[in-house]
Amino acid sequence: MRFRMVLLIAVIFCAILAAGCVSEAEQDKVFRDKTKTMTQEISPILKDYAAKANAKDYSGLKTAATSLSTRARFWYDTLDAVSVSTSMEDAKRLILLSLEEAESAGDLTVKSIQRRDSGDISGSVALLQEATQHTTKSGSYMTTAIEKLPGKTG
Repeated sequence: MRFRMVLLIAVIFCAILAAGCVSEAEQDKVFRDKTKTMTQEISPILKDYAAKANAKDYSGLKTAATSLSTRARFWYDTLDAVSVSTSMEDAKRLILLSLEEAESAGDLTVKSIQRRDSGDISGSVALLQEATQHTTKSGSYMTTAIEKLPGKTG
């Protein structure tokens, strides 16, 4: 009877360990899949943001910046909720930093345009310069994160 109890406990313990390993691999896959979806969504927003900025289409830029900020926050919350293995932690941290910077860039761009619309051109320029710094940081973090993803493909 005691042997069966010990054996049962050992089997349960092994099952829990095995489930943890599978779960970790599955969570990494979930994180990768969600990251891929995020980049497919955010990339066109960033292209639109850049195009509107280059064209000095401030109304369109405000819309793109709002979209960037909103979607970056959504994806931050979504990806932050996914647990990953230790081999993915650094990449996840950098992706989240990238999204924080993108959200800040969007928010600052909206504030910049609001200042511009109220006649505060120097304040608008300062905020837009700060937004540009956040955009640059966001891209840098994302590039480094992608390089750190274990098992990345081409």
